[in-house]
Amino acid sequence: MAQTEANPQSGTTVMAIETSPYPMNMMCTHCGTQVVTHTVPTPGVLVWSLSVPLCYFWFCCCCLIPWFVYECHDIEHRCPQCRTHLATYRRCCR
Repeated sequence: MAQTEANPQSGTTVMAIETSPYPMNMMCTHCGTQVVTHTVPTPGVLVWSLSVPLCYFWFCCCCLIPWFVYECHDIEHRCPQCRTHLATYRRCCR
């Protein structure tokens, strides 16, 4: 579901897109084609939030675990044709 918010003072419209960690059907804002997004895992707030306490309280080697767990990463949605960033699914702090 998409939600639209209009700002009458600046004349801009912001569209909030509900994302998921899986590839989605979206319209590319750069090339204008309807695509199934290419997903790329990127470290986000959750990875850092888990790594820092692990490093501080336990062994330093344990702090690397969240960096290798796919379910901890944010997911970037990109156009498979032009590689434009379309949206980001955030695991934490949405």
